[in-house]
Amino acid sequence: MASGRPSWVCFEAGLPTFVAAAVLATGGLCARVGWGHDSPEHVIEALTAQMQREGVSAPLLWRRAHEYRSLRRLDAATADLERAVQLEPDRHEYLVELARLELQSGRASAAIVRLNPLVAGGAGEQRLAALSIRGEAFESLGQLEAALADLTEASRERLDDVDLYLRRAGVQWRLGRLEERLAGLEIGISHTASAVLQIERIDTLIDLGRVQEALPLVEAELSDCRWQSTWLIRRAQIWRALGKRDASRADALAAAQEIDQRLHPQRPDPLL
Repeated sequence: MASGRPSWVCFEAGLPTFVAAAVLATGGLCARVGWGHDSPEHVIEALTAQMQREGVSAPLLWRRAHEYRSLRRLDAATADLERAVQLEPDRHEYLVELARLELQSGRASAAIVRLNPLVAGGAGEQRLAALSIRGEAFESLGQLEAALADLTEASRERLDDVDLYLRRAGVQWRLGRLEERLAGLEIGISHTASAVLQIERIDTLIDLGRVQEALPLVEAELSDCRWQSTWLIRRAQIWRALGKRDASRADALAAAQEIDQRLHPQRPDPLL
């Protein structure tokens, strides 16, 4: 069955676009202090020393907040970002990152309040980021209609963003809007050709009872993949919906045997 949350998390290890702008604004900090392979603790020490020598600046605070966050020192990161916002209140990227930290720290309502002005009066990428984060904050508070509105608006502007399609689909599933979910996933597939979205589409077809449409899609995946258990389970669901109980049992048994082979305590599959 399709889940109400993304079954994968797409996390960029690199920095957001606006980070590069912040670093450039400092005159190339990384080159100056040699952070390339330093630990976060060493980078924090270097940044602190630089601020003691040259004075506190918003880009330096922003960079130190990033390092604090990597260490899960969220209170310290928040303090640096709050000060950066005070120094440069028009730098929307600082506001967005501060709201992201507030959400990560369990302060979803505070994040929403902080983002409201940017959603109402902002523009460009920072407004889209604000919509995405505010949508996540609304969802965490159970305000699903508001979450769906924000994620839908953001996804219309970022047609190639697979994560936004997945997050919106998760909210639609929680609201029981499966037809709407299916339509949104199909739009996403048309813009991204994402295999991840296609899997969610197949699951949604099964959830809707449109198993005749789902069956050839599942069988195509079965013919093309090495490990088949998840697809065998989906086909077992389809056979059951079609009243073919023997075929359903056979697929379920085959799936269980494959899983057992992959999890064998003496001979576990190294590619699991």
